[in-house]
Amino acid sequence: MDGKQAPQLDVEAAIRDYEARSISASMPRLAVAGALAIAGFVAVVLGNRAGWIPGGIITIFVLIAYLALIEVIASRNNDALEALRWRRFRAGGSLGLALGAAFGFAILNGSGKSPTALSVILAFLVLLPAAAGFAVGYLNLRLRDQGDKGKLAAKLRTAASAKPAHSARGRGSSGATTPSITDPVAKMSAGRAPNEVRPGDETVGFYWFDSRLISEIAAGSYGRFVYERMLPHLAPSRQSGSKPWCVLYDGDCMTSVDNLRWYFREQDRGILDGAAGIDENLCYVVAVLGAGIATPQALDSTLRLKHVPGYLGLSMPGAANQGRDALERCRMTMALSVAARIDGATFCRISYNFHSDDELKAMGFKNITQKQ
Repeated sequence: MDGKQAPQLDVEAAIRDYEARSISASMPRLAVAGALAIAGFVAVVLGNRAGWIPGGIITIFVLIAYLALIEVIASRNNDALEALRWRRFRAGGSLGLALGAAFGFAILNGSGKSPTALSVILAFLVLLPAAAGFAVGYLNLRLRDQGDKGKLAAKLRTAASAKPAHSARGRGSSGATTPSITDPVAKMSAGRAPNEVRPGDETVGFYWFDSRLISEIAAGSYGRFVYERMLPHLAPSRQSGSKPWCVLYDGDCMTSVDNLRWYFREQDRGILDGAAGIDENLCYVVAVLGAGIATPQALDSTLRLKHVPGYLGLSMPGAANQGRDALERCRMTMALSVAARIDGATFCRISYNFHSDDELKAMGFKNITQKQ
């Protein structure tokens, strides 16, 4: 418009930086969070010596102050990955404050201990919650860090791929977009209009899971747990039609469900309300777009009949949102990344790394490839 060009972000370089940054690189900053928590423990413990009501009020104020301070620090002078790590870690400090309050109420209130004994008890009360809080925060961070990197990479690529479409409109384009040949959806349905969805042909289903519940029972990656129960039903032995295919998207829901209601059916309101009740960020979602595979309703029924732990249900696009543009808007709002593509007996990894080639072959896929 004024002839100036905004500096371009090197998306792939930024993603490589995310992937190369280990958790240990954030430990010095997270130690600050630990120090803040220890200061909170001292305030809570000393406050509890004054009695139940004053101690309870002090505990609540210290907890609110701690959470607010971590949020301020996470939002200021941090890149996206560092900010997410701060927020993942703050759960540990919250647990430590709660433990400090519990110990304070149980032991110090009206204890009448001598100053020396009291000092020993105070040291114990401060160090034990601090250690427990750090351990929980670090575990939460480590379990979720790889998924966070994937979401951030997807958001960077989404932002970068959206720019050419806007510039095309500015030059008088009608607003229609043509899928790139590297797009896993466009590649498999070449020859069709970009937004053509034929009734009874392509289907789209979003499968919702409670990641917190699954993490508690799976002792590892909840993505691996979910795909172990879904992929066998998308494998060649369950496919039909001459050219079965599907694209898999996955990730934690990174937005409020209020930003998604426009896309899904009215009958899916219960699923969305349930996700909001759990906390959307704790909902892991796998979206499947494809043809010649198990229908969304059939796969939903199978997951329900098998009583898959943590499975919340299926949501599907409403009648007005059957096009590709609407699907892309929804999945990008949720920050779901493209995980894999299935063409008949071929499983093509895109960002998928939950299973080895041998494990995928054991599920029925004959060829395992990697998109470059």
